[in-house]
Amino acid sequence: MLACIVAPIAPFIVMELITAIRKGFVYDYNPILDVAVYFGYFTMLFLGLPILYVCVVNHISQWWHLTIAGALSGALMPIGFILIATTIGSVADPINYALEWLPLSALAAMLGAGSGFAFWVIGLYRPMKSRPANKS
Repeated sequence: MLACIVAPIAPFIVMELITAIRKGFVYDYNPILDVAVYFGYFTMLFLGLPILYVCVVNHISQWWHLTIAGALSGALMPIGFILIATTIGSVADPINYALEWLPLSALAAMLGAGSGFAFWVIGLYRPMKSRPANKS
């Protein structure tokens, strides 16, 4: 449960900490963080949890599996918005519109990968000492 709460915003928390260290811990409001929180939880609910369910059912729970799944869920949400805007909306030049938003999809994929890795660390990672012994 804690992983579902913390993982979607973990990359943004790390980015804010890096910014705070660079600026000397002077608080500076960042409005992109508000958008990122809504985007992160929305993506987690509609893409991340179903992908996690598929991973758990198929016993796919290594750190790199969830990192790739997070990257896919992070990239699929902006790509879906782009497809909706170009097909339903009144976009004059859909190819240029999609190319303008492509960097956002790449950024969302990186942040999704960070969220997937954070989810694995918080929710699934168990150190060697806490794993049950193999009784063969």
